[in-house]
Amino acid sequence: GEIQQDDDVVFRVTLTEEGSDAPLYVQEQARIRVPGESGTASIFDIQVDGLASKIIGCDVGDTVRVEATVPDEYIDPTLCGADVLIEMQILEASSIEPATVEEVLKQYGSPNESILRQQIRMALDSKATRDQHTVIAGQVFEQLANSTDIPLPQRVETDFCNSVAASAQSAMERRGCSEDAIEQRLAEKEDRIRTIGIQLARRRV
Repeated sequence: GEIQQDDDVVFRVTLTEEGSDAPLYVQEQARIRVPGESGTASIFDIQVDGLASKIIGCDVGDTVRVEATVPDEYIDPTLCGADVLIEMQILEASSIEPATVEEVLKQYGSPNESILRQQIRMALDSKATRDQHTVIAGQVFEQLANSTDIPLPQRVETDFCNSVAASAQSAMERRGCSEDAIEQRLAEKEDRIRTIGIQLARRRV
């Protein structure tokens, strides 16, 4: 039947960069639990907003298409900030029975629901504070990098550029990309890799 919220769904997923016809990443089987209407889901480590509204009501065999923007901090540096198209062909779908309160309490070893709720709230507050500090620190470093002209030794610049290229290569290898595809991608993005490498070097040196 039609897919509903909280269903367990298996997709074949592809990610294509805007302006390209060939998928950059392909995953033959990716599994997610359909979030609520306002929830997000992680596809290729990219948080996709509004995904549930596109999936709910679909059937096995349908293909869902969503546009997304890759975050500035991403495992593949050559994709940071890029607009991409994610296509998901639905292969399987099944309903999941929600756990009872008693089962959840037992799983987390909490004496009662009130204490568990408090523990969850404290954990979420702590994460929100850490995330805010990370954003502020990133903004400070960005401002310093943009306002300060720091001469970099060639060796340092080269090391950071090589590190960026290695990160991109590793990310593509984990996604199952061929050696030829990786080599072509790194060659096409050579200028961007150099730009990112210099930015990172100025932040950290």
